[in-house]
Amino acid sequence: MKTGALIRLYSILAVMIIGVGVAGCGGDDTPDSNGADNTTDQSESMAVTLPKTYDGPQIDSSVSAEDGGIGFEEIAESRGWQTGTINEETYRNYIADPSARKGGMLVSAIIDYPAVIRPIGEDANTTTIALLENLIYEPLIDLNPLTLEFIPILATHWKVSEDGQTYFFRLNPQARFSDGYPVTTDDVLATYKLITDKGTRDPFTVQWFGGKYDSPQKISTYVFSVRSKEKNWKNMLYFGGRVILPAHIIGDMSGEEFIKKYKYDTPLGSGPYTVLREDVKTQSTLTLTRISDWWRKDAPLAHGQYNFDRIKLVKIADYGLQVQRFLAGELDFYAVNRAQWWKDKFNGDEFERGIAKKRKIYNDNPQGLQGWAFNTRRAPFDDPLVREALILLIPRQELIEKIMHNEYHISDSYFSNSPYENPNNPKYRYNPEKAIGLLKEAGYTKHNSEGILVNEKTGKPFVFELPLLKGSEHIMEPVQQKLKDVGIKMEIRFVDFAQRTKLTDERKFDVAYVAYSGIVFPNPFGQLHSSMAAEQNTNNITGFSNTVADSLIDIELTTFDHAERLRQLQMLDSIFMAEKHYALAWYAPFTRVVYWSYLSQPKHYISKVGDYRDIFQYWWYEAEKRPTVEKGRQDKSVTMAVGETDVMFWPDYKKRAASSATTGSSLQ
Repeated sequence: MKTGALIRLYSILAVMIIGVGVAGCGGDDTPDSNGADNTTDQSESMAVTLPKTYDGPQIDSSVSAEDGGIGFEEIAESRGWQTGTINEETYRNYIADPSARKGGMLVSAIIDYPAVIRPIGEDANTTTIALLENLIYEPLIDLNPLTLEFIPILATHWKVSEDGQTYFFRLNPQARFSDGYPVTTDDVLATYKLITDKGTRDPFTVQWFGGKYDSPQKISTYVFSVRSKEKNWKNMLYFGGRVILPAHIIGDMSGEEFIKKYKYDTPLGSGPYTVLREDVKTQSTLTLTRISDWWRKDAPLAHGQYNFDRIKLVKIADYGLQVQRFLAGELDFYAVNRAQWWKDKFNGDEFERGIAKKRKIYNDNPQGLQGWAFNTRRAPFDDPLVREALILLIPRQELIEKIMHNEYHISDSYFSNSPYENPNNPKYRYNPEKAIGLLKEAGYTKHNSEGILVNEKTGKPFVFELPLLKGSEHIMEPVQQKLKDVGIKMEIRFVDFAQRTKLTDERKFDVAYVAYSGIVFPNPFGQLHSSMAAEQNTNNITGFSNTVADSLIDIELTTFDHAERLRQLQMLDSIFMAEKHYALAWYAPFTRVVYWSYLSQPKHYISKVGDYRDIFQYWWYEAEKRPTVEKGRQDKSVTMAVGETDVMFWPDYKKRAASSATTGSSLQ
């Protein structure tokens, strides 16, 4: 199993403005799509076997058991090595359905085409690239989504030195890249060299891995060590979660050479999918193909996963159009992040008859930061009085009630819906009277002939620009009007995602609405540490810089006691809130999905801490149901099972787990 996103180093800037708009399984307007032609035969396997260019020995028999070779498993425990697993019953009940069938094509709409498709370097910090990374490549270890304990991927075993700073990994001798080359410690060393090369133009990754670790040391073909430069409880997690690239391809390539060579191409990996060159159609579609002889296809922790033969990502640059494409039967699923659409657009006859289904899936998915980011490098947003005034002028509760049908909760924390949220944070609510007072205190005492506030010191009117993706104006126009009512002019400029990302990465914006995906273990370094404030292409887009926060961020990384880390992150939360670099928005403790009934899924739909992206990993296509669905779209006498809209599997699991803990019984 590979839950990838669980141990990503930093939150990914989501490919959206209000929520994440994703649709899937169907097609596009290109000739090779099976979207408009829903009768395309998908009964034949579309998986591929790539040419094998490696002709060496499959396992290095010269490596001793002590150094990770044949016989290692028999002595590992006595030598202090650890591993992880999930028993068969637990896996079947809570992870994946081993009876899932392979086949079919899943086509998912993306709002914008990625600037690159490589997993490393400039422009690679997006949700689309994160999806590709999790499907094409593999890390050393991952997390059990139930217990958050380590489980093996490329590495079968691991151990930590007594001082807690040196980590040892033993690679699986069976691990292979898709061209047949074995995965060895040379690949780990080459990957580390590349990600710490400044030429990749990814300062956060370069600084993190280069600053936190010494270069990995090769012990044998299958065993290596890496030493953390400081005692940091997360460092083994982060190093182990780094995907590994093939040394025989990236070789001695510099970072600059790598990002130039790989833009709309990417090195092959050891994961279940690959991207064939003919399937990269710039600004149109990007298709992944399943590797039929993936080295882990028969592993117990991979059963029932990665089931679609092909996954096509299609650029549909308008959320409303994505909805239309789904309702027209051209797309097979849509992750609904707009409450109005959930209420109004997905209640038709086809849903009542079970031809299409809608599900609101509750779980413990970490909620990321979402809201209006103030560029404090620019006036007037360098003034905390102005920032607080704007926060008080955004009618969040009204928007939730009138536009979002009370589907969301107001965010009062940078760590919403998590134990790290500080319960003592101030609760900012719409208060125009107080906002006007703060604006006067900041020097905005008069209006010009156009009714716009003017700063008495600078003489500049209060006008700012908000770059916005189309489809989000239903949220921003009411905010625009509330600001206008007090004399603030917010100019909306429609941009695509690439343009918006460039503006925020280069700090050429006033205010931007952004959303970051959540991670299980918060890591505020990238977004909020002052060392990231002066760098471009980092997630510290607001210019946040606070020495006390820096100290707490650094201390939290070296604190092994969970209760103490909890206290530290709550303290950080209060500092972040006090600095007012964001007007926080809202969050939802669920994933809403609509889909056509020829898609099947495990009974829990998504993992305990997952989201809509689990569809790519755990769901499957049932070809025999497709004709019934197609007939049912035309013939209103056709019915299929409807099922419950609200999926409470994981809340019920938590209740059972709490009861089991009280009684001492086991939970399977």
